[in-house]
Amino acid sequence: MYSLTVQKIIEIQSWLILQSVQQEDHGMAGLILTPGTLENLVYYGNNLQNPHERAAWMLHGIATRHPFYQGNKRTALAVAEMILILSPENMIITAEDDAIYLFVMGIARYSYSIEDVQDWLIQNSGNLDD
Repeated sequence: MYSLTVQKIIEIQSWLILQSVQQEDHGMAGLILTPGTLENLVYYGNNLQNPHERAAWMLHGIATRHPFYQGNKRTALAVAEMILILSPENMIITAEDDAIYLFVMGIARYSYSIEDVQDWLIQNSGNLDD
């Protein structure tokens, strides 16, 4: 299974921020608020073998622990999607964009546990080749 790295997650956040037209994102690419949090998330996540569990851990962790100054929710979703796509099952999130947005916002507001996120990912993901 694909190993996550802190550097790869920083690259994802940077790319997302650089693509943004939001004024508050200007100059925030790659700026880490809490490096130890990001390192902890990656270390623990790499020890999870189930792709839904790993994706849920990273989605919940980045969205709620805010390791970056900007783009935490966007980065959390992108990392979770990357984990699912690069899994042996080659999965994608199949929910509609509005449903994904509302769910990620709910995660960031602490409305969902990691187990809730994993259950949602299981229910809302499918094989990329289908």
